Amino acid sequence: MAKKNHLRIIIVTLVFTMVVTMGSNSFRGIHEPPTIKEVDLSPKSSQTPHAPIEIDGNAQLETFCVENGSDGLSWETAFQITNLSLGWGDASGIYIRNTERFLILSHLQVVGFQHEIPNWTSDENKWEKGIKIQNCSNVKILNCTMDFNGCGIHINTSTNITVAENYFTDNFFGIFLMSSHNTTISNNYLYDHHRVAIISRESNYNQFISNYLDLESGDGVALYTSNYNQFINCTADRPSAVDVWNAADYGISLFRSSYNQFINCSINRSMGNGIELLISSYNQFINCSVIKNMDDGFDLWGNSNYNLIENCVISNSTIGVNIEISLENTIRRNLIANNSISGILVGYYEYQPYYKNQYISNNTFVDNAEDLRYAEWPLEPDDQPITDFSLLNFLMGLCGFGLVLYLIARINTRKMRK
Repeated sequence: MAKKNHLRIIIVTLVFTMVVTMGSNSFRGIHEPPTIKEVDLSPKSSQTPHAPIEIDGNAQLETFCVENGSDGLSWETAFQITNLSLGWGDASGIYIRNTERFLILSHLQVVGFQHEIPNWTSDENKWEKGIKIQNCSNVKILNCTMDFNGCGIHINTSTNITVAENYFTDNFFGIFLMSSHNTTISNNYLYDHHRVAIISRESNYNQFISNYLDLESGDGVALYTSNYNQFINCTADRPSAVDVWNAADYGISLFRSSYNQFINCSINRSMGNGIELLISSYNQFINCSVIKNMDDGFDLWGNSNYNLIENCVISNSTIGVNIEISLENTIRRNLIANNSISGILVGYYEYQPYYKNQYISNNTFVDNAEDLRYAEWPLEPDDQPITDFSLLNFLMGLCGFGLVLYLIARINTRKMRK
């Protein structure tokens, strides 16, 4: 009987040890960003050299594509521009505008379309694009290589555009959306961009799925006044982890952008914040990994309110989640670990205590310098806010001063009459 009891004890001990070991290994594993395999950036097909292409309207598109035997009335009979190599010029490599016929651009190599501008200007009218789509619908761009352009692909005032399985290297911007909607950007690889890999301005209801963004020489994603967009399974990473002067300041940045959703995304090893929000509300970050960013994992500031951060791994940064002057954000069920200053820091000025109102619950904190802190900032004398009471005093003083001047004038008038 004693032998059986000893055997049971040994079995239970072994099982317990295995469970603890597996749990420990899985915990250590999530502190490391995912390994990204090397990607072959060479063209997939041999292309025929071609001069830059400019098409304006359905009629010109039909004329250009007349030899491929299609009518462009459906995806099954879409016009095709394929297997071409376009290189070096001070205009766009391919510029298509004002079309609504179905068009597929595939297996193209577009290289070297840019102006040489000192210090790289951000004015989009002063740099050229590899492929520019303007005021179009029903266009697919597939399996193309975009190299050394002012912008790899620029989509302006267009709808129902697909950009998939393309390779971007050494462009100023990778993909630029301007006032474009219902676009799908998926399975693209963006390397060595000098400014931003994906930028969206005033563009709504777009999907970004399984894109890989290299943060070695530029920033990841920037949304400006762009709402209701969805990012799924996207990765922004700096694999070499070497400190270089032009590495990313951020992985994802939102400015005046709301109701966007980020699911299963990995944002790792930027030289600044992993994810930063300014005046951006009602965004959701679910099941994301935000690991080893130099400054903060998440930085919410300047009235970025009612955002959700849920089921995320936020580790190895300065501050895991930094909330400054923002209201009622929900931070729940996250693993927040190994942050050198604080797991969660909530900052507010002493005259605005309502900014303390956050919904923070059911998070797991491990090995942070401190887990949760509320920081009340005192104001310097020159920074004291103008309250309603002080404004009222100012108005009353102004009225009083005017009344005094009026009385003095009346007295002087009476003296003159005498």
